[in-house]
Amino acid sequence: MSSISDELLNVFGQLQPAEQQVVLKLAKSLATGTPKGTPGNELLRFAACISSTEADEMERVIERDCERIDESAW
Repeated sequence: MSSISDELLNVFGQLQPAEQQVVLKLAKSLATGTPKGTPGNELLRFAACISSTEADEMERVIERDCERIDESAW
């Protein structure tokens, strides 16, 4: 029975170059562990930095301008 590495190499060799790039990118991201980001406690300073009126207006604008399909654009 093949090892996982042998099986992976066999399958990898059957992929198109673009697919191999996707697999390589995934493997590299898995090998580096958890992605770096901003800890939540550092983001707390942004909590409640806009008013509920401003948040409501943002929601209205998003619904009005972003949640539409322009069939003539296709």
